[in-house]
Amino acid sequence: MPCPRHKCQAGQKAVQVRDADPERPGSCCPLYECRSQEDVIMMIPEDSGNVHCRDESGHPRELGEHWQSDDFCTNCTCEVGGPHCQSVMCRGCDHPLPPAAGECCPRCGSPPVATSDRNASLDTGCRALRDCKLRCEFGLDVDRDGCTFCRCRNRPQAADESRGWGTIQIVLVVVLALLCVLLMVHLVHSRFRARLAPSEADFAGYPQQYYKCVPVYEGHHVPVLRHAEKIVSL
Repeated sequence: MPCPRHKCQAGQKAVQVRDADPERPGSCCPLYECRSQEDVIMMIPEDSGNVHCRDESGHPRELGEHWQSDDFCTNCTCEVGGPHCQSVMCRGCDHPLPPAAGECCPRCGSPPVATSDRNASLDTGCRALRDCKLRCEFGLDVDRDGCTFCRCRNRPQAADESRGWGTIQIVLVVVLALLCVLLMVHLVHSRFRARLAPSEADFAGYPQQYYKCVPVYEGHHVPVLRHAEKIVSL
């Protein structure tokens, strides 16, 4: 009895995936699968029963053979039913650079950074200082972009970083000194005020005929201060 013809829907093609094996039960006829015609690349059956594929250039490929596309970005394998290809996945970069020869993915460059190397690479965004002949005690100076240029520092880098903190310290010292002066003036004024004669406010609760203001004398009947008076009871 002949084997039945395998039928597929429109747009599909029957592809043999297994040969007939009369000695194996249930395998008297070859096994077919329906594949989309777009996915089926020309396949050439040979006498040995092996299935071949053709790559993009039309070269035949053995079953199970691996190869790369011309741009090195796609890996393909010859499988039953046609080649199976998968593109290389590249990681994202903030500063991508063109891929090197023989590579598929772009290279990830680094953003511009401060560097003291006079042979800085162009990848950092800074100009190389190959012609700078200076020998500086504190190293070369750095511009606003973080790139070194051919000029010597006039102070260590640590001094530049601590200059702002030094200004804050000076301001704190001045403020504390002013507070101390004000506190001392207040204490001296309070002690001197306690030694003065009582004022009229201290006798506000008494009738005026019980006290009066007289000049303050201290030896030889000479007033101590001009317009200095004290209150005495009558």
